[in-house]
Amino acid sequence: MWKRITPLGLCAGLLIFMAGCGASAPKTESSPSVEAPSTVASAPAPAPAAEETLAVQYFMGQTATTSPDESTPYGPPKALVARWVMNGSGDRLVEDAWHGGEHFRSVFIRRPNTLVFDVNDDGKVFSGTVTFAITTGKGQWNRSAMTYALKMLDGSGTLTGSAQWEDDVLKTNKVFSDPANVPKARIRDTLQVITKDEFDAIRASKPIP
Repeated sequence: MWKRITPLGLCAGLLIFMAGCGASAPKTESSPSVEAPSTVASAPAPAPAAEETLAVQYFMGQTATTSPDESTPYGPPKALVARWVMNGSGDRLVEDAWHGGEHFRSVFIRRPNTLVFDVNDDGKVFSGTVTFAITTGKGQWNRSAMTYALKMLDGSGTLTGSAQWEDDVLKTNKVFSDPANVPKARIRDTLQVITKDEFDAIRASKPIP
């Protein structure tokens, strides 16, 4: 069941209001792996209210799954693109990711007065939390490291790990463990911040394999 996990939503994932945490400025806009089995693509998100300000971030990169010690690849890396949309109040993030020829959506809802977001995916495969560090970038969400604590809703295991920024590149390192807490797989994502034009061109050119 761990093969169903999306790379960014576990960030992406899950992948937001988080551009590179290095010296370069994040490429944001103020405007509105793991292989997975067949799922029905999520419907487009409803259009936001006209007065709502959104922070939008775009990514391209790859996700790779290996044995826990990284000695054995579990298939080749997979290309992906993703979009993060954060509402103006900073308490809701929607992540859309495309890889393996499929579309995945995860929603992050911030707990009041905390750095913790509750996360669920549209496929009802996992739930849990993503916690932000907010240690860099003058308190901007889009400069924060993250930690993941997710569980598979079928009881097959957990996904834990972290994400760090290197300039405009987000790197994640997550481990899937079985119910006995025995590590079974490691998932690493490498995601480069891109512009909206680059994102649109990639999406229009061909499906992401």
